[in-house]
Amino acid sequence: MIQLCSDRYSIEIDITNTSWCKCWLIVDEDKSYLGAESLKYIKDHLLAGLDDRPKEISGHLYKYDFSWVLSLSEVHTGLYVAQNGLGKVLLVQNADGHTNEICLIKLSQDRCLQWLDKIRSI
Repeated sequence: MIQLCSDRYSIEIDITNTSWCKCWLIVDEDKSYLGAESLKYIKDHLLAGLDDRPKEISGHLYKYDFSWVLSLSEVHTGLYVAQNGLGKVLLVQNADGHTNEICLIKLSQDRCLQWLDKIRSI
């Protein structure tokens, strides 16, 4: 089990079966299933999404220009990223894209580097 944590949020990835890694979003004590994909897909997309290379903008929301990072199967949750100064903002969105179903995770530059190190070590 891998946990990518921020101040209030955590993304948990079960790597027991590398061909089908289930992912959850944990907010305080609430755990929501996000979907699943292969470890290679999740790792490759997270590494590319969190690096500092310019990305194609997918949309504008909450004053941020978000770029698509990945989509998970089953639940069809999408993950998007935007620059926030030296850090990043992650947008977790369900398949319907309802505003009340969105979670914004702000990562400082240090936290983002910690996530990248953890993902690389998988």
